[in-house]
Amino acid sequence: MILAVFIYFLIVLYILPATALAKYYSLWPVASDHSDDNDKITEDLTNRVGSDNFMMSKSPTLGVIYWFAKLSDEDVKHYQGVPGIVYVADLAEVNKPDEDALRANFKRRASRTRRSMTSQVPASKHLKTISTAPGQNWEKQDGYHFDDTAGQGTRIYIIDSGLDLTHKEFKDYNPDWMYAGPYAEKSQSDSLKDDTYAPPHGTAMASVAVGIEQGVAKKASLTVVRSDGFTKQDGNGLDRRTFLPETWIDGLKQVYDDIHDKVKNGEDPKAVINMSWGVAKFLQHPEYDDVIHHTFANLLKSIDSLNAVMLAASGQPALFRPTVDTWPQLLAETEVPNLIVVGGIDDDGTRDDSTRDAPFVKVYANSVDVDVADARNGDYRTTDGTSPGEDHFRP
Repeated sequence: MILAVFIYFLIVLYILPATALAKYYSLWPVASDHSDDNDKITEDLTNRVGSDNFMMSKSPTLGVIYWFAKLSDEDVKHYQGVPGIVYVADLAEVNKPDEDALRANFKRRASRTRRSMTSQVPASKHLKTISTAPGQNWEKQDGYHFDDTAGQGTRIYIIDSGLDLTHKEFKDYNPDWMYAGPYAEKSQSDSLKDDTYAPPHGTAMASVAVGIEQGVAKKASLTVVRSDGFTKQDGNGLDRRTFLPETWIDGLKQVYDDIHDKVKNGEDPKAVINMSWGVAKFLQHPEYDDVIHHTFANLLKSIDSLNAVMLAASGQPALFRPTVDTWPQLLAETEVPNLIVVGGIDDDGTRDDSTRDAPFVKVYANSVDVDVADARNGDYRTTDGTSPGEDHFRP
């Protein structure tokens, strides 16, 4: 009996493979375009941990954005010493899930040619507000009156939790799909549809953008960039909340690649990118914060070079954090000045003090009592926050 116990502990401590105790890490290259170094790192990961235990976010044009791998302690020490890697992030440590903080995130082209108008009567308050002239009362509007092009020729990329196509707001709608993040679930759905804590965010945002009743730009094309980083998924033993930054960064990389390919093929995509989320600065992990900062900056500068319109919500709540303090929003201050950070206002145009503000927030939209599609019941709900406010801005 004693011998059997001894053999058991030998197996547990020494014989079981190291991957049994492995955790997930993101590995960040010194430079995305250092192809020789990055190819060697990719080959090393393949040989060391196996192709099933890592993936990489890689752009054909920009290069490797990051690797995502299941590593043992010995592997971590190895890659911390690889010259081509600037930082190895222990995701369970640097991105400890804070449900309250995560859920709080939920709450350039212009034409002066006069065109014919289309009316939607009746219409929700947020649509009536858009049709109201300065100094006038939105309550006296009978509906939503808009240019009959209604966003036609524009493609909106919404990087969010997905979309519930069974909702009546999207009847006969056929968007394009992308799936962002490590081991992304390739499901044409809203990952938050069955979440008991947070309402389905992506469906709500898409309804304000292109929905039949609630949409501002009803004829715009839509690409859903499903970024399932809000909920815990057990299929691969992953807590997706621990790599939200990596998921959204991969989504931006895919958006860049798609727009770049369209431009290369001679198209004028007239792209709008919606980012109704933000990543709080990692004050306790400055090295990780540095790579997140610079990766967002490089991606958005690359997207900006393609003349795409980039929109980000300023965020909420503002009770304890009144000033914008998240990536990529902070980049609008100096590094990516064409990034439009959208703040919130109430019905009469007064700034909504429940939303965050900053000197670089120059554009505001209705963020109070906005009607949006609710994927949980196929009906509608009323919500507050800069996320739906941001969706009001469409070329």
